[in-house]
Amino acid sequence: MSSPPTSVLKGQTALPTDKVQQIGLLNAVNDKYGGVVVDMKEPMDSHIYVPLLRASISQWRQQGKKGVWIKLPIQQANLVEPTVKEGFRYHHAESNYLMLVYWIPDSPDTLPANASHIVGIGAFVMNNKREVLLLDCSIHIFMLFSELKVVVGHRVRKIQFSLSSPFLFRHW
Repeated sequence: MSSPPTSVLKGQTALPTDKVQQIGLLNAVNDKYGGVVVDMKEPMDSHIYVPLLRASISQWRQQGKKGVWIKLPIQQANLVEPTVKEGFRYHHAESNYLMLVYWIPDSPDTLPANASHIVGIGAFVMNNKREVLLLDCSIHIFMLFSELKVVVGHRVRKIQFSLSSPFLFRHW
């Protein structure tokens, strides 16, 4: 008597090896740029994961998808090597996950680079010739010009602002 199917992902099963196996797909959400995002929340063995990943990429290619983003929690570090072997590359990492990306079409990869730096300026001045003067926060302009009062800082991330909103800067 054969053993019952084992659970792979919600609604998908892998049959015992003596049966014909129907491969499922990874759970993914479409992004607004024509790609997909896979958030791997459930633990998975790499022997089950790789066929699912290959079938998913094939399906997404047929659907005309472009970029694939796979978010692997640190608890699923066992899936990093097989994901990279399937052509994915590192995009960025945080303390609790690694983001890997894959470009499907045979066209130039337009996936954005990770934002890895913050640029802060102390002051910004533009003249009528559109020439720009930037004062770096690290320059001690207060020592040079004691009467000059320039408030320095950097813009708080994730805040929408316009030039008429001067209070969206964090100062210290």
